[in-house]
Amino acid sequence: MNPSNKSMRHNVSKSRYPIRGWRKNIIVGIGNMLCQDEGVGVWLARYLKNRLPTFDVLEAGNLNFSLLHKLRNRRLIIFVDALSLESEKEYVFFEVYPRMASLRLSFHESSIEEILHLAALAGVKWGRAFIFGIRACRFDFCIGLTESMRKKFGYFEQKLINHLAEIAG
Repeated sequence: MNPSNKSMRHNVSKSRYPIRGWRKNIIVGIGNMLCQDEGVGVWLARYLKNRLPTFDVLEAGNLNFSLLHKLRNRRLIIFVDALSLESEKEYVFFEVYPRMASLRLSFHESSIEEILHLAALAGVKWGRAFIFGIRACRFDFCIGLTESMRKKFGYFEQKLINHLAEIAG
């Protein structure tokens, strides 16, 4: 699957399941804030919390199964996470499905694809899910983002907002 292929993109109304009573869209920030740029997903989620009124924002930290119920009946789920250091791209944005081969974009014990697969097995229904991954510069034990990540933070915020406008419109 080529994430940039425009034919793969479609309107939010074409969701996986027809659901009555949609809940608010959600952004799920993933990462460890104690490991510099590995926590960029949580930092970005925290920053967006009061800036996107049409989204609930969850600072999930490291992925775990306790967030499954928070995904139920969401029209859009946006996971924000750090990419592994080997990534060639500065960031990626693409739709993810519960049965996709694991991409191992980050270093979490459970991948986003595994969480969605387990959610589907547990009967959790949602519309569409996307990953916004940001290439991390460092994963050292230190609270806060690196200087280079802080300088690009506004750029990544704007890219995410542009993608949200594209898929929601």
